[in-house]
Amino acid sequence: MWWIIKFIFQFFFPISQTTRIEEEVREKTSTIDELNNKIRSYDESFANLRKDYENCKHLLQEEKAVHTKLRNNLLLQNQQITILEEENIKLKDEASKYQLALGNATNFRFSDDDQNNPMHLKFDIENLQNIIEDYVTNLKNGIKINFENVNNLLSTYGSQTKIIPRTPDRQLIKAVLQQHVLKEILSYPVMCFEGRTETFALESNMIRNVNNLIELIKRFSQERAGVDEVTRVASIKLRQQVYSILGNRGYANMYEKKVENKHPFLSIFQRKLNDTMSEYREFIDPKKRIIIEEKAEILIQEVTRIFKFRFMTQEPMVEFYWMDHGTKIVEECVETHYENFKNSLVDICSFPLICRDLSNRTNRKILALAKVIPIRTD
Repeated sequence: MWWIIKFIFQFFFPISQTTRIEEEVREKTSTIDELNNKIRSYDESFANLRKDYENCKHLLQEEKAVHTKLRNNLLLQNQQITILEEENIKLKDEASKYQLALGNATNFRFSDDDQNNPMHLKFDIENLQNIIEDYVTNLKNGIKINFENVNNLLSTYGSQTKIIPRTPDRQLIKAVLQQHVLKEILSYPVMCFEGRTETFALESNMIRNVNNLIELIKRFSQERAGVDEVTRVASIKLRQQVYSILGNRGYANMYEKKVENKHPFLSIFQRKLNDTMSEYREFIDPKKRIIIEEKAEILIQEVTRIFKFRFMTQEPMVEFYWMDHGTKIVEECVETHYENFKNSLVDICSFPLICRDLSNRTNRKILALAKVIPIRTD
């Protein structure tokens, strides 16, 4: 049967053509095999890719879970940060308050509107100088001078100048009387006792107790361990506060059963000062004497408040220096109406130099120049 088919095939298809067709079949078969191999390779690659896809999908789900967890943690942390920031703001506010309190506690300066501010104090010293000059007067117009006592007073303060009644040097007389008035008031005690009864009870108690407390605080800071700044400066702040109070109201009028009365300190020493000044001058006009002698009250009050109280509020404390007779005049420290006073010596100082840190040229603060009369050589 096969040979019949072969015969027929060969009859219709020549051998060359048959061979060509067989070759084509073999080529197609080879191509099909190659394609099948590629398909198998692609199937394997696809299988691997699907496997990788499944792995990636699984990893993605894990990453999503981690991301969700991290996002929840981030939200929680943001909430915690918000809470901490709010707490931080509160702590900063509280720290600022403490810092402000510490700054106030360690700051020795007074505000611009406080009367103990150096500028206000300087102005009040200048006003005090005017009050002293008004109280001493110009020694003219109905005022009789006791030249003998004035010359004795000049001698007491070291001056060798003698006042001649016919041609009196009223500038020099006023200067020595102004010095004497101020020194007289400064000699009056701010703490006075009569047996066990205090004449100036409140002021005396405040001064004594604050001085005792200041000493206790100093001892406490020295004898107890610690490094806080407040304790170190507490005694200074206490001194400033208490003497500021005394500078405001010290020896002001007193209330007794809702009745305002003059403080006994002023009553006692007003008479004393007027009696002292009557040794050097006499008013011919009684009305003028009353007017001038009434000025002694405010004069004593202001001298005491400024020199004995308000100077104590400054840090470092303000001090005053009298230019003694024979002292060389230092131009930057004195005030005088005389010309050509350079290289001159002081005859009488009518008002002291008032300053802080006199020996420290960098920090020196002069509140009032000394007022002097130079020794005249003509």
